[in-house]
Amino acid sequence: MSIGNFAIFPCLTLPSRALSLEELRRGNFAIFPCLALERNCVEGILQSSLTWFFLLELCVSNEGLVAQAGLHESSGVREWLGKVNALEARLRSLKQDLDSSARNSERSCCLRCSRLSDHVAIRLGEARQLTSDWEILDVMNIGPDPSIVRTEHMPAPAIEDQATASRNMANVMDLLNMEDVKRIVIWGMGGVGKTTLVQNINNKLSGSDSFSIVMWITVSNRYQETESVLKKVQNLIAKRLKLELPEESIETRISQLRARLMMEKAFLLILDDVWNPIDLDRVGIPEPQVLRGGKIILTTRSFDVCSQMADFPLKIEALNEDEAWSLFCKSAGEVATWKEIEPLAKAITKECGGLPLAINVVGASLKQKRMVEVWKDALNALRRSEPPIGSGLEDKVYNPIKWSYDLLPNECIKSCFLFCCLFPEDYNIDVRRLVRYWLAEGLLEDHHDIEEVMSRGITIIETLKDRSLLEKSPFVSCVKIHDIIRDVSIWISSLPENECISLVRSGIGLEEMREDELSVKSYNRVSFMGNEIRELPNALEECPTVTTLLLQENRKLKHIPDDFLPAFKSLKILDLSDCRSIKSLPPCLGQLVELGALVLISCQNLGTLPPVGGLAKLQVFVCSKTGISTLPQGMENLTSLRQLDLSCNHKLTVIPVGLVSSLSNLEDLYLSGNGRLKFIGESGEIVAQLREIMSLKRLSYLNIGLGRSASTLETTDSLLNWMKKLNQFDFFIGEPKFGVPWPSRSSTKRVFIRVVHLWEERIEWLFANTNYICFEGCEGLDTLFQKLVANGDEVGCFDTVKSLFITNYAGSFGVGSNAKLEMLPNLEDIILAEVTNLSCASTLASQLGLKFSKLRSIYVEEGPQLKYLISLGTTILSLEKLESITIHLCELVEQLFKFDHQNSSLQDCVFPNLKRITFLNCPRLRFVNEQNNNVACPRLEEVSVWKCPLLKKLPLTLQNVGTIKKISGEQEWWDELEWENDDIKNALHPSFNPR
Repeated sequence: MSIGNFAIFPCLTLPSRALSLEELRRGNFAIFPCLALERNCVEGILQSSLTWFFLLELCVSNEGLVAQAGLHESSGVREWLGKVNALEARLRSLKQDLDSSARNSERSCCLRCSRLSDHVAIRLGEARQLTSDWEILDVMNIGPDPSIVRTEHMPAPAIEDQATASRNMANVMDLLNMEDVKRIVIWGMGGVGKTTLVQNINNKLSGSDSFSIVMWITVSNRYQETESVLKKVQNLIAKRLKLELPEESIETRISQLRARLMMEKAFLLILDDVWNPIDLDRVGIPEPQVLRGGKIILTTRSFDVCSQMADFPLKIEALNEDEAWSLFCKSAGEVATWKEIEPLAKAITKECGGLPLAINVVGASLKQKRMVEVWKDALNALRRSEPPIGSGLEDKVYNPIKWSYDLLPNECIKSCFLFCCLFPEDYNIDVRRLVRYWLAEGLLEDHHDIEEVMSRGITIIETLKDRSLLEKSPFVSCVKIHDIIRDVSIWISSLPENECISLVRSGIGLEEMREDELSVKSYNRVSFMGNEIRELPNALEECPTVTTLLLQENRKLKHIPDDFLPAFKSLKILDLSDCRSIKSLPPCLGQLVELGALVLISCQNLGTLPPVGGLAKLQVFVCSKTGISTLPQGMENLTSLRQLDLSCNHKLTVIPVGLVSSLSNLEDLYLSGNGRLKFIGESGEIVAQLREIMSLKRLSYLNIGLGRSASTLETTDSLLNWMKKLNQFDFFIGEPKFGVPWPSRSSTKRVFIRVVHLWEERIEWLFANTNYICFEGCEGLDTLFQKLVANGDEVGCFDTVKSLFITNYAGSFGVGSNAKLEMLPNLEDIILAEVTNLSCASTLASQLGLKFSKLRSIYVEEGPQLKYLISLGTTILSLEKLESITIHLCELVEQLFKFDHQNSSLQDCVFPNLKRITFLNCPRLRFVNEQNNNVACPRLEEVSVWKCPLLKKLPLTLQNVGTIKKISGEQEWWDELEWENDDIKNALHPSFNPR
């Protein structure tokens, strides 16, 4: 009796349908829960019988495979198999009879099926009885080698006194108990403690009977998957199972390993140090849907592994300051707490950046070192991003982290990564500025336009984040590099074999730039940013290899010597941003003929610029928030210029007509924040700004302040078509708002309208091509909306608008609606801040005929008259897309949703995609809804409550216990919450963070 190479054991579930004979013979199928018997059809009955029979056979497969899997069978099993063989013959006979009846006429077939049905039912009963007999057979009749140790102890540092690590371990243990979670991927940068965490989990399970076996496999597949890697993993698993795999084809090995693993009632497979996704099916590890008790934990530095292999990803963060200090003291011993050494020890701990591996290595190297000088030397070395002498940091920390660098896809991405070490520690690196640097240095030359450059640059950044070499910043538009990763990248940049050598002296409080430092090596990149430098050296020796010079944020620097810049003849990037004391730049600036990027942001005292006509290769010119009143001579010669930023230069009032249009390759143009800026012709006439700008054929992004001229523009078809062609724009209408940054460019086409009397203005045309509209301090918004509704038949709805922001508005909104159309049908986000007369958001929705069918987020702040958020059941029937709700400083609000009693469909209100709810300073808030408590939020992840003392009940149920990640609020509020039962409170307690 032979059906493929299968051995199906207790962790297998039953099929969801009757399987054909051919399917069972092939053996290449996933088996699911059994389908109910189709009693009116003999064919269905017989197929169910055949399925039961073949499942019986598959329970033990053939004798040879049992032996190969390292199993032993008893006489009881052999007797049981004999009964299965006998049933096989009877079932095959019935199948032949049924096939024969199918060849007769329809009537005779039905009669014969009727006669066969009794026999089929009997055989089905026999099959079920045999299955029942199998279940009560003694477990040792067929099972694994009893000499196999259930869990092998792994030497590991204890983590019980580390709150973060203990919490992570508790989370993983909870995940292991969840039936629907089969694969857990623990990821984070090298040295952050992933392996230590899993080692402790492994050891904790040694006293548990949750798994019949726990297997630890170190994968270390730093290169792409090959057959040799698969065989290595197979051999390690087989060794742990005391299973001998033949050196035959990979397919045979897969089949036999799968058979052995499926025998285990519940196994845990830990795959440590996974660098690339693994096809577990090609290893022989059964698919998750086949397993009932099997679980897999992987550790990795790569988010790609998470995205492809995880049911649940868990990112491991660095230790906080207290945990890091505690771990360092444990490694270094009591000497670290000595009065004269403790300040140095704490500074060294900070340099380790919360990475347990670095803390342990450095701490151990200083254990019982009593000389203060040794501690000082170690601290100085770490601040220079050098491994301290005798610390072992290079071998044990730097080289393992360098593996992540070595495995980056190409030299371009490696060079982009090393650029990030030029910034100071803990610096928030602006993504767009970083990509501009890469463009100017020639790393992103093979792209047609700026939009492609930005897309490629952001893709590189995401790749580096996925490899744990960069990390998220608290600011959406920025990224950060961890201190130890930065130290490693500086170390790599100093290695002789590296083609791009860097001198990094950023953010260390230097007051001078020493000339001899620049002459020691042939540097390519030099960074002295973020220091206290007052003056630069004169008569500097030539530095012909330097291509990047970062001097920004030296606020005490007053002067650039005439002989300084000529030393950098190959310079491609010069950044002097935030050097607030500089009043002028030397004339030699125009001699830097290779310069690709000149960045001058927040040079507030910079009044004049030298001629720039010689900078023929300049692609990026940023001169923003300076004191210039006129543009430099020769700008019309900058024909390579792709990005020009002249925003927020308050003294700049004139741009000569013809200058902007001469920059034919311009793709990004920033002109906003210049309130009195005019385009002036030779004869003194004022020319409309947009008229000249519209001549730029390659323009992709425009950022411009239109003052009040937007309402006087002739809205021709050519203007509207030109707006459609722009990939992105930011139009600022009305009063400028100097010194306050506008939101980041998350939306592509945005209009900001500030302090405008809207009943006097004709700006409706702007709605037609806009994603995001912001009204700030405007009057007559109600009148504007009435105009939109009245003209609805003529102009239609505005289906491009996705975000609406209204702030500082004291007017009201019309009650009721005459809108025949939903004016903003694709609205996704609404923000209402300081809207003083708003009693509920439904009033606004009613006036514009909004149904909120695509609304994803709603944010209300300082709504003094707000009583409730939204009324459901009339115009707004559901909020199926809603993901986020935030209510802040709304003193009168008592509930979120008010329901229409007459709409019976709202008895159970479900918000299927709601993930985040935040209630801050709402002293009267009592309910999510008062009339109906059956509010379901099955995907809720985060809840934040602060100063809402009357809020006693939230939609926290058994339905979302598994999705909640974080609940924050006062301890007193948490203690007084009302629950459906204590099980829910106990299950969610680990997610609560008291504020």
